Formats: sequence, structure tokens, C-alpha cells
Amino acid sequence: MKPLVSTLDQIATQVFEAKTLDEAKKICLDYLQESKIKESDRLKMISEIEQMKYLHKVQLYVANALLKYEGLGVGNNKPAPNEKPNPES
Repeated sequence: MKPLVSTLDQIATQVFEAKTLDEAKKICLDYLQESKIKESDRLKMISEIEQMKYLHKVQLYVANALLKYEGLGVGNNKPAPNEKPNPES
């Protein structure tokens, strides 16, 4: 059985393979237009991505968003997927 991969994870791969800033922005903005992310977060993300001037900034933004929305961000005490919780923590 194939593991489930989030849509955000799928576009992250595409964004990191993008050759130009415009290509990366288009991937992100197309995704966000159809996304089920909370409206206020979605609009904020669209605004921030539209203002970016460098490809690496878009890539970093998507990587950070992936961590946030997948529950793997800093300060989150949940175990990573496929990891058993540590009973000592």
C-alpha cells in the first residue's frame, strides 16, 4: 500500500524542481486557489508569495509551510509520522 502524501508535500517537490521564480510562484498560487487551508491562512500565503522576489525564498516558504501544516514545526511535541511516541517525554 502506498503511503499517503499530502497535497502540500506534492507541490513542495514541484517548487523545489522549479527552474524560475515565476514557475515556483505559479505552482504555489495555483495550489492555493484550490486549497482547503483556512481562508485567512490561504489569503496571507497568497499575499506573501506574490511579493517574493527570489526563487529560494519561495522554496523556503513552502518548506516552512509544509512543516507547519503537517504538524512538524518547531515547538510541536507530536512524534513525526511513523515514529512511536517517547513515553519518557
